[in-house]
Amino acid sequence: ASGSAAVVTGQQVGLFLGPLYTFYKAASAIAIARALTVETGIPCVPIFWLQTEDHDFAEIDHCLVPREDGSALRLSISDGTGAVGRASLAARRLGPDISLQLDALADALAHQPHAAELLALLRDSYRPGESPGRAFGRTLAALFAEEGLLVFDPRRPEVARLAAPIVRTALVDHERIEALLAERGRALRQSGFDEQVRPRPGSPLPFFHLGDANGPRFRLTRGAHGFSCAGADEPLTSDALLEILERDPLRFSTSALLRPIVESALLPAAVYVGGPSEVGYLAQLAPLFSHFGLTPPLVAPRARFRLIPSQARTLLDKLGLTPAGVERSRDELLRALSSSTENSAESSSPSSAWLVEWERRLDAWVAAPPLDPRLLRDAERARRSVRHALARLERRVGQSRAARDTTLAERVTRLQRWLYPDAPQERVYSLPYFAARYGARALVGTVLAALDPLSPDVRDLFL
Repeated sequence: ASGSAAVVTGQQVGLFLGPLYTFYKAASAIAIARALTVETGIPCVPIFWLQTEDHDFAEIDHCLVPREDGSALRLSISDGTGAVGRASLAARRLGPDISLQLDALADALAHQPHAAELLALLRDSYRPGESPGRAFGRTLAALFAEEGLLVFDPRRPEVARLAAPIVRTALVDHERIEALLAERGRALRQSGFDEQVRPRPGSPLPFFHLGDANGPRFRLTRGAHGFSCAGADEPLTSDALLEILERDPLRFSTSALLRPIVESALLPAAVYVGGPSEVGYLAQLAPLFSHFGLTPPLVAPRARFRLIPSQARTLLDKLGLTPAGVERSRDELLRALSSSTENSAESSSPSSAWLVEWERRLDAWVAAPPLDPRLLRDAERARRSVRHALARLERRVGQSRAARDTTLAERVTRLQRWLYPDAPQERVYSLPYFAARYGARALVGTVLAALDPLSPDVRDLFL
């Protein structure tokens, strides 16, 4: 609406919403839109941009869901259309195996109190023949329906027509744009930063789809006789590309460096919410916004959380750890925990040095006259008895320490499965377990209540 603004975020359309940080991105956009509305008096709308133009199906065809025992269930799907490689996700469809994955998820979550509610939502969205993007969008919109989150799919004819002027400029001015990006990259490197996205010399920013809009998409490469494209029989001239753009703009799609420009051209974006990598590559785009006559949005970091179920909290208490202390390698964590108990154990452990010192004193004592010689036999019996007792005690202490170390290792393994499964939890696990156990709406409310709109720090949520 006229006079309104947007807070935009987006992500690849992962299976069952993909990693947890996708959920946090949507929540961040909502929280920032609310804060801007209050502060400015201008209605601000949260919008989630579905990255359905992307073609990497392998990045979105799976998810990991923790189970009650801390192990993880890996769910994955195949492409039900048999689409050629590099086709946009919008051109793909869910196959029959999506029903099998939903059944497997239902089995894993069978004992969770809100599983039926969650599974009903997922089954309504993820159906054979549905596109991954639409299934993702329906699920996300339903989760945040009360918060007014809008879901935007750019891979539509009407959107492509609106974006065509930006794509045209990106094609016509590609050499100037390449020079601007190179100059910006040098400036960033001189300031101690690196380019998150490496521009490809000789390649315009838009991707081109061979055959039709559902065909594979490739980068164009400038050559002596026009633009070459992998899979194309002959080079395409600039005039030919512009004619295709005029006739069928869906034959073009955005790259990571062009997408923010199109977003700002089509939406009244006041703020963009991004993850660490996105914030990095948005820093490359300042000269491009000027070139396209656009004002760049403010950039805000997405919220970051660790969800800590009761099982993990119990283990934290037993090990005397903070949630942040878990985020390191298993070996490093075990060494730190073991060293904290070794000092106290060392002072009370029997050792050969103790025995040597005791026997030395015993020998000196019994050798001093005028003791009865028969006492020497008693001293030798005492020596053998003490040696036997100490050896038995050492064995038992060793067994106890081995058991302690085994228990410690098991606890560390279970705890890291929950909070740090070889990477931050938000980058590995998906939403279904947490929504099935605590309730989707309750989880939305908990995250929004804890969310600091402008803080990049990780927040711990004890559930």
